[in-house]
Amino acid sequence: MKWTLWAKLGLAAVLALSAVAASIRPMTAAAADKPEAAPVTESSGPRIVLGTEQVLEVSNTRLFKHDAPSVCSFEVIIRNGGGADLLLDEYYFVVKTRSGNVLDFKLLPEDQDRKIVPAGAVGVYRFYGTVANGIDAGGLILEAGRWDFDSDSLIVPLGSVALSDAPARHEEKEVEVNARNASLQGSISGVAWRSSGKNNEATWTITFRNSDTIPAELPEWSFWLKTSEDHVYSMAPDRRPEGQTIEPGADISFILTATLPAESDLSHAGLVLTRTISEAGNTAKVHVPAAYLPIPADAIGTEAGETRTVTAAEGKFTAALESLHRWPWDDRDLISAAITLTNVSDAAVPVPQLQGTFLADDTEEWPAQTVRTDSLRLLQPGQSIRLFLQANLDHEEIVRSWDILLQETIVSDGKTQTVHRTEWSKQSAVSAKEIDAGKETDMSGIGGKWAYTATAPTSYESTTGHLITVRVDAVNRDKRYNPVAKWVAQFMTADGTVYPAEVEVTDQRVIPQGNASLTAWTALPKGADTKGLKLMLGLAVTGGKLSGSKDTPDSFLQATVFRLPDKSDKPADNLNELALYPYTLKITEIDRPYWFYNDKRAIFEFSFSFDYTLQKDLSVVSEMNKRRIIVELLDGNGDHIHEKTYALEPEDAGDSGWEVGSETEKWKIDINDLSINTTQYMVNIYEEFLPGYRRLLGSTTTDKITY
Repeated sequence: MKWTLWAKLGLAAVLALSAVAASIRPMTAAAADKPEAAPVTESSGPRIVLGTEQVLEVSNTRLFKHDAPSVCSFEVIIRNGGGADLLLDEYYFVVKTRSGNVLDFKLLPEDQDRKIVPAGAVGVYRFYGTVANGIDAGGLILEAGRWDFDSDSLIVPLGSVALSDAPARHEEKEVEVNARNASLQGSISGVAWRSSGKNNEATWTITFRNSDTIPAELPEWSFWLKTSEDHVYSMAPDRRPEGQTIEPGADISFILTATLPAESDLSHAGLVLTRTISEAGNTAKVHVPAAYLPIPADAIGTEAGETRTVTAAEGKFTAALESLHRWPWDDRDLISAAITLTNVSDAAVPVPQLQGTFLADDTEEWPAQTVRTDSLRLLQPGQSIRLFLQANLDHEEIVRSWDILLQETIVSDGKTQTVHRTEWSKQSAVSAKEIDAGKETDMSGIGGKWAYTATAPTSYESTTGHLITVRVDAVNRDKRYNPVAKWVAQFMTADGTVYPAEVEVTDQRVIPQGNASLTAWTALPKGADTKGLKLMLGLAVTGGKLSGSKDTPDSFLQATVFRLPDKSDKPADNLNELALYPYTLKITEIDRPYWFYNDKRAIFEFSFSFDYTLQKDLSVVSEMNKRRIIVELLDGNGDHIHEKTYALEPEDAGDSGWEVGSETEKWKIDINDLSINTTQYMVNIYEEFLPGYRRLLGSTTTDKITY
């Protein structure tokens, strides 16, 4: 008879749990959702009394307006505080509009098996159904009653509640989300926005935590961004939730991306999670609202300041933009952003694989190279690393502002993809910092901890041009034995002309508090104006890593411009102390040259000797491979008699050179025609940097030398 009565009432209209086949297993206390003692006095929402200490409550009414028609869902919580099991076959439940129209609502598949709420237990049942657009939850009523086949009406109404009286709670940052067989805690753990012309691009991370004692099996979920105007936009996950399992005590995160109009109001944005259900005989899928996760208020819109919160696949970080520079380099410019990444997670995490893009004036994008100056693989809580984003652009490119986009490469379903993490908008690039002449600058954290000072430029002349060098003194401020980093150097004149330069640097390591000497140099055309000359140094980079000594740089980091002291190339008027930092050279005991005619050889033999003392500051590490000492002898008319070139501490035994210490140097010269002025002689000492480029260190004449 009961089946006949249901047919008369309209089977589609009745949410009768007893309509399921009789073979369905009853719900026991172990199978109930959150079984617990549940006295009726604990009821806090709209409720209907079903019996003695047995109540029905309605909770978490949700309406998802996306397709036509809309989809409504709600939860029925049955608290059985009585001493007997509550048999749901004895009750009926109907959803109506306020005008009395009965709507077709169904149970979620996993809830259809539970037909009994045991004494002292709580049963949670989730219903869904479609409603016409224009009807909101305020226009829906849940009516409950008990079957009574002895009465004329066959039913005993027990009461009704408006579904709008039980809205979903939106204030919690962590929300309970039901999977197929367990309850999870869901939260938005990362929010990033990117402005892209007429659109905004959102990248969010949602995390589900399983605090239950059984593995949680995820159903087919869909994700939707809901704006303040109740507009919804599909968010694509980095992988399908369906089929994923979360072990007890574990969690799982999904990276979600969406594109929406730039004018969208995001002041009260949130994430709608829907359960995707395919119904028999209906090819269209129904998106049943399952949870609403609010976006933390401090994550809406563009973050203020230069620090951002970044949630990557590896963990949670803060990213601080330290600087944005634009530097000249040869025939192009280099744009470089320095970012400090700090682990704010509770545990050690792998260093994330971050990349970036530069967006110029909201129009053109330049893919960036990511450069790290360390080799760390793990970050402990509170530990930081520095990374750099770099791109080349035409030196004539005019850019008013830059957006710096920080992205992460992830692997999803065996495929590599890039997701947006955060950005810094409307940033202005500045030139390299300038250091006053003779001042020291700290370059800590890059290639070790070092302090650098640039000295006055030195000129070397040739017949076709001149060569400029600048010595840069480096002090190892680290507590470790460190090599000197490889540098990119450029000279800049007062009118903005840029000359690429080479850097002579040592391969040797430097002890803590030890000194190293670097030399930057370039050849200039004759007549080039060197007034107001500056030196720019940048840490050399090759292939996204700091350059090795043999590598060819393709970019550089942390450029610093040194204002140079005025040069002083005046040669000494004696040879008692000639500076060749870190060497000091003394020429003494110069004998007056003499000659005699060798009859057997039919040639004039010219003899000359002097003593030299070469000293070196052994605390300074340097290379002098390109430099030589030239001793030149002139006669009384200033005519050239002879010269000889010496290497300083030559590496090859066959090279002519001087070692540190004191020695006597003797010359014997063959001269075919003794047409020289022997009344006076001059000795010149030159330093040669490259073949053909030399500078005079000092001179002396016979009236100042020893006979």
